[in-house]
Amino acid sequence: MLKNDSIRTATAKPLKNISFDAGVTYEYSETIDSLFSETEATNTNINGSYDYSLIIKGNGAGGGVVLKAKIESISSNSKDNNNEKGVTTGYVLKDDDVLDAFSVDIAIDSTYKTPIFKVVAGQSSCPWEPGTAKREGVLLTSVDGPVRTDVPANEPAVYRFLLGNISATNESRSYAFKAGPKSNPDGAKISCNGAPMNQIQWYTIPWGTTIPVTVTVERGPVEYSYDSLAIELYSACEEQRENEIGGLPDSTVNIYSAVYVSAFFIRPCSEVVINEPEQNFVMFPDPLTAGPDVIKKVVVSGYNTDPKFKSMSLQYRRSNGDGTWISFPDLWEKYNPKWEGRAGIVGPYDTLSHRNYDFFDWNTLGFDDGDYEIRAVTNCSGDASDKPGYSDIIKGRIDRSPPALLGVPQPSDGVYHVGDEISFTFNQNINCQKFMQSLILGSTLIDVATDSVIGITRSCVDNKIVLTPDFENSEFENKILRAELHNVEDLVGNINMYEQWEFYVDRNELAWLTDSILLTKYDDETKSITTKIQNRGGYPVGYTIQSVPSWIHVHPNTGTLTPNEIDEIVFTMGDLAALGNYTDSIILHTETGLNPFFMGGDEVLNLSAHVICRPPSWVVSPENFDNDQFNFSMNMIVRLNIEGTLSLDVNDLVGAYVDGQLRGVARVEFKQGLGYMVFLTVYSNNVVGETVDFQIWDASECELYANILESFPFNDNQIIGTLGSPQVLHTSGDILRKIYLHPGWNWISMNLNLSDSLINPALSSLSSPNNGSTIKTQGSFSQYTTSINQWVGNLLDISPLKMYQFIGSNDDSLSVTGTQLAANTSIPISSGWNWIGYLPNVKLPVGVALASLSPTNGDIIKSQLEFAVYDATHGWVGSLNFMKSPNGYLLKSTNTDTLWYPNINNFTHGDNAASRTLQNVDDKSRTDVDLIPETVSSDINWDVDPTKYEYNMNAIIVVAKDQVPNVLKEGDEVGVFVNNEVRGSSKAMYIPTLQSYMIFLTAYANKEDEIMHFRFYHKEEDKVYDVKEQTPFKINSIWGLVDNPEILHISTIVYTGDPEVSDSKLTVNPNPFANSTNLNFIADKNETLHITIRDIYGNVAETLTPQVRSGLNVIEWRPLSSVSTGVYMISLKASDQTYVKKVIYID
Repeated sequence: MLKNDSIRTATAKPLKNISFDAGVTYEYSETIDSLFSETEATNTNINGSYDYSLIIKGNGAGGGVVLKAKIESISSNSKDNNNEKGVTTGYVLKDDDVLDAFSVDIAIDSTYKTPIFKVVAGQSSCPWEPGTAKREGVLLTSVDGPVRTDVPANEPAVYRFLLGNISATNESRSYAFKAGPKSNPDGAKISCNGAPMNQIQWYTIPWGTTIPVTVTVERGPVEYSYDSLAIELYSACEEQRENEIGGLPDSTVNIYSAVYVSAFFIRPCSEVVINEPEQNFVMFPDPLTAGPDVIKKVVVSGYNTDPKFKSMSLQYRRSNGDGTWISFPDLWEKYNPKWEGRAGIVGPYDTLSHRNYDFFDWNTLGFDDGDYEIRAVTNCSGDASDKPGYSDIIKGRIDRSPPALLGVPQPSDGVYHVGDEISFTFNQNINCQKFMQSLILGSTLIDVATDSVIGITRSCVDNKIVLTPDFENSEFENKILRAELHNVEDLVGNINMYEQWEFYVDRNELAWLTDSILLTKYDDETKSITTKIQNRGGYPVGYTIQSVPSWIHVHPNTGTLTPNEIDEIVFTMGDLAALGNYTDSIILHTETGLNPFFMGGDEVLNLSAHVICRPPSWVVSPENFDNDQFNFSMNMIVRLNIEGTLSLDVNDLVGAYVDGQLRGVARVEFKQGLGYMVFLTVYSNNVVGETVDFQIWDASECELYANILESFPFNDNQIIGTLGSPQVLHTSGDILRKIYLHPGWNWISMNLNLSDSLINPALSSLSSPNNGSTIKTQGSFSQYTTSINQWVGNLLDISPLKMYQFIGSNDDSLSVTGTQLAANTSIPISSGWNWIGYLPNVKLPVGVALASLSPTNGDIIKSQLEFAVYDATHGWVGSLNFMKSPNGYLLKSTNTDTLWYPNINNFTHGDNAASRTLQNVDDKSRTDVDLIPETVSSDINWDVDPTKYEYNMNAIIVVAKDQVPNVLKEGDEVGVFVNNEVRGSSKAMYIPTLQSYMIFLTAYANKEDEIMHFRFYHKEEDKVYDVKEQTPFKINSIWGLVDNPEILHISTIVYTGDPEVSDSKLTVNPNPFANSTNLNFIADKNETLHITIRDIYGNVAETLTPQVRSGLNVIEWRPLSSVSTGVYMISLKASDQTYVKKVIYID
């Protein structure tokens, strides 16, 4: 029957051909009909259906082609017994191997009427289909032959192969390469390129190429001969398929290729085994034994006593070295007691134990830590001399070094930020179990400042130890902590005794964006400097700025910053700060209560200020000295000796003068290796014939020295002094000061021992004293006469102990030269009025300056502008707060006394420093008339020129209104008038000890008994009131007491300043003005305005009635010649409302 099937298959005629490849599915059906007669009638109806999954073999479709067939049989009867049958067969052709392809002929079986499939052509793999091209093809080629003989027992047999790809379809394919395990029953160690071949090694081989490989065979544990070891290159897929169906993979041509290798090792005269140490041994110091632990005992066994076996030696080498084996130090060889040549040994020797095991000591003294290998060698003699025996190589490590830090601990930058960790990483793994059991003895966290221990949580993984603090961050913010580790062991027992790391805690959300700020300012100016703060966190953070010193103002000092917001903080230092250096710290405090996750803490900012004296004009800008007006010059290299001390201050200067004219100026400079010196160029229009004098500016003491001891003749192009030997300029102790004088009366004093105190030399620097100019002090005066150009009178000399009143008709200045007064200089005080000079070189509060007196209630100290009255309870109270040169003062004392001004050296440090204000040169030259304080200057132009008057008196006043005994508030003001002429004014001053506002008023006159009237300006109401009281002027009298001030009662309103409304509709420009000003008014419609201009007393000065149009109008007001300068109120009445503006008319 099978034979008939084969014949039918072979002779069947193809009906059609189908070609397909992987991923494409073909579905077909075939129906075959037949008609035939039977001798018996049969009634058969086959209507069932059957699915078959067929794998067609032989000349049909191959094993990778799946055929699904569905067969249906249909029959019917006819009356003449004819029977008609039909067979329908459906089938599917497909393959799922990429790049597989087939061409199949379809024929019909003549008997069964079913399709027959014949593969005509194609290509296939995994599995390969007969009749198609083989997509896979391997070829393993031995390069240097498959047999190795006389291989040393401790060396591998080496073979070289080429792995080839002979794919029929020219494809790159991946193949398996391994050693056949069935051919290696004795356990030879087979490797390819160093990798064991007991597992498949995969190689992707391009078509038509080869890959060279090296195969090594090493001895197994027992045998020395290994024959026919299979080395195989094959298709892994085909092998798996053949194993599943029970076939032999090596029977498939080109899909399996093998080479059989043989290795025959030399059998030694004796074998040897190292029993100890074992593989991967470690040598380390044993804490339980004494000594360095450098000896490693090696136990050998397995040797025999063959007479050819000569001796055994032990060798070592570094695992990562050059491969050379080195004999053990000291005892490294022992002889076989049965060796045939033992009788010929010369000298002492050791023999192996007859018990078939023995010991060798490996002395590793001086060996570096690292990986090592050791082996035992049996040496042979005679015809076996080339057959030594080798033990297995034993690998191990010498590790005598304790764990060492890898890099630096964390935080590595020494600053512990948010997100940082405190950790130590070592160069080897740590015995974490033992470390974690050590509790506090193994690790600590310490506050360096207090040496106190901080709680921590520890962790240890592999080679890393992490310490996590348990503290509230705010407690340790900005502090230095030290993390310590003790007795840290590695895995073999080496101990690191101690490691430590110090770091700064900076985890606060808020931070200053600078470490410090420095503000440098002149003492007479107010100056600000800014820095920034930042919220580095992820939440809004509130802050306050704390510990602000009294000499600086901070704004803002509280606030909230959003995440990553940066805000500016302004530091302002006023003009009342004394000269000198200030150092303090300010704290930025985080308000942590707003969020439980805030780190918080206080951030310190170092704040320094350098308040320096404002020097004379030529000192301020020496670079502006104009040398272009001179034709010749000479140069000087000098050092400054200021009162016996060489200058080390780069702010010190020297000026060169010829006949009082500045001819050159230079600063002190620092030159590396040379020190501090001045490089001065002096200019002239004459080649020779002039004498150069000098002045020296001492910046630290704010003094200008004249009469320098040295002077030099001018010589063009001359150089005085050298770098190695500079010319020294010495001060003589003479200080130069200048006092500015105004036309009229000036109250002055001179706090120097004048070089010549006689009146004519002392006042000789006045440039233009007029005939009748007068200077007077208590009990004497002199007057200048132009007929003889001298001062004539009973005032013969000028003393620093006295105050002088000087009157002249011109602006002038008085230059005086002298030496510093002794610190213990005293001024005798008589009962009554005393005209006293001010001796200190610094500005002092009144109470400090007069601290040596024993005043009583009602004693008075007064200057040309201000005064203060002594009260036993409250001290000196009044408008005079500070005393300073070159002012002179009147002191009224009830008792005889002696005045010693404080020694200024006692005011350079500590609490008194705030009381000491060293005056700059310009300040020392000006009296209070030039520096009228804000408390004296009038807001409503009730200003008076005190130099016009010879005398003054004082008043202590409060103002009553509507049964309220004192209505004075900040900004209120009282003015005193004689016939509507302002003779003085003063603002309300708050007296903290009295918890009350008072007026301390100085009134001026040139004669007694002039009747003085008063007016009161109410700042809040912007109204001026007349006052009921009046009093006659009495020279040097005081009207009212601190405890019993005079009460002024408000009478009628003199002037009402209506509130200014719709400010945007009326503006005045310029204001103040000299000749005219413009009223800019926006009118709602065309109309006539009514403008009334009044003075501060309410008197109408002018009226205007301009016509205006809707929109912006500009109305010029040019005051009439009858209108005097002063303060005026402009009232503009429009149809809708009245608009008011205050203006100031000036010369």
